[in-house]
Amino acid sequence: MITDSYQILPSVDYRAFKFYSIGVKGKIEKVVVFQSLGGNRFNLAFGDMETNGLNDRIISNNLDFVKVMATVAKCVYVFLAYFPDAIIEIKGVDQKRQNFYNTIFKRKWEEIAPYFDVKGIVSGILQPYNKELYFDKFVIQQKRQ
Repeated sequence: MITDSYQILPSVDYRAFKFYSIGVKGKIEKVVVFQSLGGNRFNLAFGDMETNGLNDRIISNNLDFVKVMATVAKCVYVFLAYFPDAIIEIKGVDQKRQNFYNTIFKRKWEEIAPYFDVKGIVSGILQPYNKELYFDKFVIQQKRQ
């Protein structure tokens, strides 16, 4: 379960969350947005809030990435509490981020598996999550009790 994370501030509809990263570069506003893809499918968008909106390509390097990612995970838990039938798609905007997401799923799999059904896309094929594979995209939903 999530232990050390930042306080999140949800939007009224619980489809967007903001929080503040606090580190060596000061206080940086972060945003997690669940963008509708139609039906019950959502894209998870995450990044820094800038004047023109969400920037998912910036690298803040505030040296608190573990706490930031735990906070993003907390947003997923809260979002799914309000939208239990939602299917969330996660894909990095570049290769570095996709590598990072693969590493997170691999390292945190024992914490993720009890709560979420996770599938991934490899070469265009959707399949159950396997720690040995590299995924181009992740597709997660809350496990049914």
